[in-house]
Amino acid sequence: MADLIHPSLAGAITTVVCFSADNDDNGNPQRVFVAFAGPYFAGAYDEGYDGYRCVPVELVELAHACLTVSVPVDEYRKFLIWHEEASDNPRMFERIAKEALQ
Repeated sequence: MADLIHPSLAGAITTVVCFSADNDDNGNPQRVFVAFAGPYFAGAYDEGYDGYRCVPVELVELAHACLTVSVPVDEYRKFLIWHEEASDNPRMFERIAKEALQ
């Protein structure tokens, strides 16, 4: 299981959505679970072959019951890039958590 993108988000995440693109050329799944704290992006977790268990333990219940939306491959990749870029900016998530918990 993954870790939360920032510890301040614990308790602030209210929604998880699975975005599913077509499998890659080798037949591998391209699905990503995206967490939201209110209206704010709060992390993206590539499913691989782990299913909803790819998310942090705090999000497993939300991921297990989440909605799945079909998206183009470019959108799937964007979420993973956002996660990587956001991981380099911890102050942003402190602000997001504060606003989401108000």
